[in-house]
Amino acid sequence: MRVSLIFVLCASLSFAQAPAPKASRPSAPALAPQSAVEPDEGSLDGNTYTSDFFRFSYNFPSGFEVDDDFLQGREDESRSTFVLLAAYGPFNESNQRPVVVLMADKNATTLEGYLAKLTREVAQKQGFEVLRTPYPVMIGGRKFLRADFRKQQVLQSALFTLEGQYLLGFNLAAPSASEMEKLNLSLNSVTFTATAPRPRMPQARPASPARSKREP
Repeated sequence: MRVSLIFVLCASLSFAQAPAPKASRPSAPALAPQSAVEPDEGSLDGNTYTSDFFRFSYNFPSGFEVDDDFLQGREDESRSTFVLLAAYGPFNESNQRPVVVLMADKNATTLEGYLAKLTREVAQKQGFEVLRTPYPVMIGGRKFLRADFRKQQVLQSALFTLEGQYLLGFNLAAPSASEMEKLNLSLNSVTFTATAPRPRMPQARPASPARSKREP
């Protein structure tokens, strides 16, 4: 899925404050053969997300639910920003919940310029309070830049690193400092296995329908 980054930040805020409507999931269309993995392709195993393109894994907190329909139908015309994963934690007594969104952006030229622009736009156009301007942190052996915000008592953080031609990032939103700390601790699980996207090999077709084996 491709959406604008500012829209993801604002959507994370709204989803942290109220239940997201349940959307019916459309049937998946048949995929045409591809020679390379798309940036938003990945897999889930329990609470572990693995990116096929960026070659990393991340364990989101237990009790979180993945939303496959996050911002469905809100694609950005530039088709350069990708949502990799969106997951929500349980509601607290105030009907609020933490949110984590993984995303990638191909529009940026430099990591520093990207986070500086994001901070200005979020603060000036969306009314977020900037708690801390971009500063370096290490996640999974990679240098990330992190910026922290707050709006309507919801804490948010944007963390990005440069991976090839893309900026890869985590957007965290939580209604309390303790819930944000759980999201921060989950970042310790991030593990990168390679620096380049893995090519996809074309799938071989069976010689005839009679020879193809159907799994039980």
